[in-house]
Amino acid sequence: MKCVFCEIVSGNMPCHKVWEDENFLAFLSIFPNTEGVTVIIPKKHYSSYVFDLPRNI
Repeated sequence: MKCVFCEIVSGNMPCHKVWEDENFLAFLSIFPNTEGVTVIIPKKHYSSYVFDLPRNI
């Protein structure tokens, strides 16, 4: 299975984009627990746990 976030970044999966720059993408969650919940992801794929990411991310 491909990474769902990589599919969103590549445009193969739709999203409600709210912000984007060369390194990050922000979009509305499809399962928000509160109206307007936004997901922010790096455009580069990282397969490890969030706390193992480089500090500059």
